[in-house]
Amino acid sequence: MRKISFFLNGKLISPIISPQLTALQLIRDNLGLTGTKEGCSEGDCGACTIVIGENQNGRIRYKAVNSCLLPALRMHDKHIITIEGLGTPVKLHPIQKALLDYHGVQCGYCTPGIIMSLFGLFINNPNPSRTEILNALEGNLCRCTGYESIIQGALSINHINRYKKLKIIPDYFDKVNKLLMNFNEKIITASPDSDKQYLLPASTKELFNYLARYRHAKIVNGGTDLIVDVNIKKYEYGVIIDISLIKEFNFIKTNQKSVIIGANITLSDIFKNATVQKQLPLLNQAIMHLGSTQIRNLATLTGNIANASPIADVATALLALNTRLIVSSARKQRKIPLSDFYLGYKKTALKPDEIIYAIEIPLSPRMTNFEKTAKRQSVDIASVNSAVSLKVQHNLIKDIIIAFGGVAPYPVIAEKTCQYLINKKIDVQIIKTAQQIALSELKPISDLRGSTKFRQTLIRNHLTKHFSKLFGIELY
Repeated sequence: MRKISFFLNGKLISPIISPQLTALQLIRDNLGLTGTKEGCSEGDCGACTIVIGENQNGRIRYKAVNSCLLPALRMHDKHIITIEGLGTPVKLHPIQKALLDYHGVQCGYCTPGIIMSLFGLFINNPNPSRTEILNALEGNLCRCTGYESIIQGALSINHINRYKKLKIIPDYFDKVNKLLMNFNEKIITASPDSDKQYLLPASTKELFNYLARYRHAKIVNGGTDLIVDVNIKKYEYGVIIDISLIKEFNFIKTNQKSVIIGANITLSDIFKNATVQKQLPLLNQAIMHLGSTQIRNLATLTGNIANASPIADVATALLALNTRLIVSSARKQRKIPLSDFYLGYKKTALKPDEIIYAIEIPLSPRMTNFEKTAKRQSVDIASVNSAVSLKVQHNLIKDIIIAFGGVAPYPVIAEKTCQYLINKKIDVQIIKTAQQIALSELKPISDLRGSTKFRQTLIRNHLTKHFSKLFGIELY
């Protein structure tokens, strides 16, 4: 059992908890704040959304997250806001009032999560556009209202904020923020762990000591995949090593040749990075197709890679960008091309004592595009995804990488297709031949997200979309 300390709404609390608890379980079951709902337990529905604030470089930053995917131990040293921390039955918060005024509430089960997602948006952006509102809500499902009334309610806040600032931030925030800036409590072990251990190293030295001691430990960072396995599939891991507190992994470094992104940088922070926005649009395309705002606020690039999923959205884009992994152990550091990292289904080149320290993405002018086909536009797993990056000189393709996910046991490069396209001038016949080569070298299987035939059709269609968007060639 561990004793953690954090600010819950306007109050400092120090509960003693099991390391296996999620934030949702602690909030609802232990603390009795039942406004935060349990819907799916896998980050799809958003009913459990809370807002979490933490000290980042001398400033308290707030973001919406799925509490069902957040280990409760990570609430330590943070400011947690639940629906109970906003309005009261006597005086509603402006977001609550807007949803009522615009008929954005029916059964009400999803409403707390929707309000918290909007709170996470408005606390950082008082005048969001309709697109930004939609992005903030893409991780919240509502089966009653049809969404438009919710969106109109959010837009009404935007409209009022332009003329009269609404009081979005509760009064207790100033006090909590001042206390949190100097808050430095440690997690205390109240009683020995059972046979299941959850370890939170604070440095790489401590991490490598754990890896040497627990050779079969499961590494977790964002946790958006592993916690789903625990919640839904009821997997039990003997030892989990959570690397999210290691500050040495919190960096984005840029030089003239590359961007190097540390293991703990979330997808949301990568998406906002100026260099990534300007020079790596393919990466941001893929990030926006992965999960929701709540998930991207937790998930990391290194986690998406190390999970070794056949349909990892970001891994496919990184393959097309010729990415290298910087891998560290207690003894040495080495670089592995991402194209050499995957050895088979859920198998990688990582050794038991190694961790992905960072990823290195080359910066070079290239034409790029990303495509994903799934049953839903957001928060869904792809049937097939693909990415292309290429260089053209004198109307001839001089370099090209086409990567696919969902067509093999792991994300792959269509090597033969790429070789064929070198020194070719793009026209309809060339693309049709490239499609046939891709179909011959990629061998998708049938599963619950699509048959072999369906995926073969998607391979052909994705290539059509890539060249149509990049060169304006229509094959339909």
